[in-house]
Amino acid sequence: MALAQSPLVVTNGLVFYYDMSNTKKSWLGMPTTNQFTLPSSDTNGFGVQNSTFTRIRTGTYGGYDIQSTDYVWRYNISSNDCPYHGWDIPTTAGAVVTFSFDYYVDSTTTNYPVTNYLANFENAGSGVSGAYTDPNPSIKGVWKRAYFSSTATATGNSRCLLYPGSCGGRLGDSGFILYKNPQVEFNAPGSIPTPFVAGTRSSMQSLTDLTTNSILTTNNLAYNSDGTFNFTAGDATSTISIPLSTSLNKLTGTIGMWVNPAGYSGSNGLFVNRDTNTTNAVDWLWAGSWDSANIFYFRLGDGATCCNNDLTLSSWASYCPLNTWTFVTVSWLSGSTSKIYTNGILRTSRSISSIPSTNPSLTGRIGLGHESPGSWNGKIGVTQIYNRQLADGEVLLNFNALRGRYNV
Repeated sequence: MALAQSPLVVTNGLVFYYDMSNTKKSWLGMPTTNQFTLPSSDTNGFGVQNSTFTRIRTGTYGGYDIQSTDYVWRYNISSNDCPYHGWDIPTTAGAVVTFSFDYYVDSTTTNYPVTNYLANFENAGSGVSGAYTDPNPSIKGVWKRAYFSSTATATGNSRCLLYPGSCGGRLGDSGFILYKNPQVEFNAPGSIPTPFVAGTRSSMQSLTDLTTNSILTTNNLAYNSDGTFNFTAGDATSTISIPLSTSLNKLTGTIGMWVNPAGYSGSNGLFVNRDTNTTNAVDWLWAGSWDSANIFYFRLGDGATCCNNDLTLSSWASYCPLNTWTFVTVSWLSGSTSKIYTNGILRTSRSISSIPSTNPSLTGRIGLGHESPGSWNGKIGVTQIYNRQLADGEVLLNFNALRGRYNV
């Protein structure tokens, strides 16, 4: 199995792999909005200044027919102007911020460039810097590609601007420039690029399992501009559904998850092999925190009762603190052992009796536990499910494979 986005992840026995950060393969469909859709001042308090960027939806320029799905901005060049349009984008220290767009300088443009300045980063708290200038200004009337990057030196906002000519000069004396499909992407150390989107995805949008075994469905999740979903505290329907026929072996297996809790209250489930949050069952599998993170439970019903095979870890909040990414892993083998790991380290284990092979429903849930109402509060970035119990060293390999992405 090829996992190009994270080649060090163990693939032997991998039957399910959900990776929220893999925007090119995990997501089905594009985000519903683009960060440069507003032709006037945006909600961050800046945007167009002393000039007009107009969105155009039709026309042929340089042999290219503008499509209805394109975002193309036209700026009429002026000699007395201070034009810019863009966003302040929340950025984490160490992330590489890449700004890209296609641009077209009309052949009628005169004295281009008076000031060779098309776009830039401005330090708005993250330390990113740099500008883009046309490397071939003598060539006009064709589409060209702009692409430039900067590394954030601090956690803060990255100001990304379309900025023709800048406020201290002008791009030319007449004519116009088109900017097509401007996009900002983040690439945290060890991760794949994640587009910034100042908008939403559908809360019911399907996702794909990178092993190609399953199609997932998201339910009532809040989409964030950094390419992640928030699971909603107190909402037992805020989950991701998995068809268990292709993603779980009750007799033996391993589940590894990168999680970032926003808060603990009562029960906060990570995974359950059914589609409700009802109370304990004799044939269930459940992993999650309980009693406001005082305890982490890994429960495997033995067919007679819910709790004979309980494995618990006390002081859970110290192992999985708030607003921090942690790699949580549970594994089991019927008639042998069950184990709990955090960040690749075995924290506790025990011998367990035999467990039934049947599932209580056809659908399991990521982000759900049981009772009160058992829903996760925060983010779950990755879920890996195996049809075998991984060795300790393999769990550590999976932690090391992605820890750079999460700065752990």
